[in-house]
Amino acid sequence: MLKFLSKLALALCTFTLISCVGSQRRESLVADVSANQNQNQNQNEREPASADAKLELTTLSGTRVNPVSYVLAPKWEVKLHNGEKNKWDVAKLKTAKYKLGEPKDFLAFRARIEELIEKNRAQAKVEGKKNGFLPKGAALALTEISSLLTLLQGQTLSLQDRNDALMHVAELTEAFNYNFQYPITRKILALTAVYTAIDKYNHAARISFGHRAMNIPQAGDPSHTDPPASSFWKNPGAISTKNFYVGFDRKSHPAFPNVCEYDERKSGFGTHPGFSVKCDGQKWKFKFGEETKSEPFMSRIVWALGFNAIPVDYVAESKIRYKREILKEFNTRKDLSVEIKSLLGFNYKKIDLQDYYDPFKFAVAAAILKNGTRVPGDKLKAALLRANEDRAEEKDENYVISFESQIDHLILSEASVETPAPDNEKSVGPWNWEGLDHPER
Repeated sequence: MLKFLSKLALALCTFTLISCVGSQRRESLVADVSANQNQNQNQNEREPASADAKLELTTLSGTRVNPVSYVLAPKWEVKLHNGEKNKWDVAKLKTAKYKLGEPKDFLAFRARIEELIEKNRAQAKVEGKKNGFLPKGAALALTEISSLLTLLQGQTLSLQDRNDALMHVAELTEAFNYNFQYPITRKILALTAVYTAIDKYNHAARISFGHRAMNIPQAGDPSHTDPPASSFWKNPGAISTKNFYVGFDRKSHPAFPNVCEYDERKSGFGTHPGFSVKCDGQKWKFKFGEETKSEPFMSRIVWALGFNAIPVDYVAESKIRYKREILKEFNTRKDLSVEIKSLLGFNYKKIDLQDYYDPFKFAVAAAILKNGTRVPGDKLKAALLRANEDRAEEKDENYVISFESQIDHLILSEASVETPAPDNEKSVGPWNWEGLDHPER
């Protein structure tokens, strides 16, 4: 009976795993790096409120959000991850609590932030790198938190402005923590998969399709109207007038007429391969596989609805200067897997979500030799490598140097391409739709 239940749970988990991953997925929190120096233009339009009420008004980027009872106010308890025990690798979060509304905890939190900043800078200096043990986004989050804490400690602020700054600190602290958390549930009990399947079925069954979509009335209860703009949403205006083909209020699609240069491998999580390239002085992220069309489509839907969205475009073909690392590092993403445990606690099954993608099938359409000859992708592998098995391109000894030296550049297959962020926007880490008070906004 136990064996039967375990097999049933494994089958259900495999069936629902994609939706499990989707429910855990977090969007990126993008910080305006000049927000701390600029006052919001609506600052003077805020309605007066009592001191107690102001402590319960959540704000972000200096803009008031619908008045809801924020879970952290008035003590403003935040949790900061300490990853020193596992050398700041991705693992289960180990957090320390700080009540920023209490002077002792506020000073301890600020001291810890400054300590991490200095340690990261010191290691970066020793290793000759831009960042030390912290990811770039996490390091930037700490810098922004430090600036806000200086503002909070060094100036006399109104309760509303204090609330604004503390809200920023809470958001940035969560983003910092999520840099070190595994993106999906890593270990689950076998029967949990059964529960997940039933729970998702029940949620789906509660969705009503009996009513037509309609505009929210603009009069009456203010909680039924659109909330004011924030750092992650703004009123999109008339959606029917938007140009979905180009998208993101741009005038044209990005084009890649020139040969790009390979920059670096995709080192994060994700089920699809990719890498970064530099074209005409800008850095672009290329991704290959099944999402080359769906991700550009979905990013436009999110943008059109008023949420922050990184522009992603479909590119049918592009060119990149040949470098062996393009092929060798094509499948070097971080491990993404789920371990199914039996009712007795021992490992029953490991489901690996990182499939192998043959770069000659999914990324390279052809190679252009230095004499102008075009070699199709299916023939390129046979000419370039001595072995024909999977992952043969990851071993240096498999390359035919005499042929490799003749390659000038590669013609890349269709890909989805992520546009570089503006100079005043930097990613500080993942953003959880279900974190803090986000669902109530």
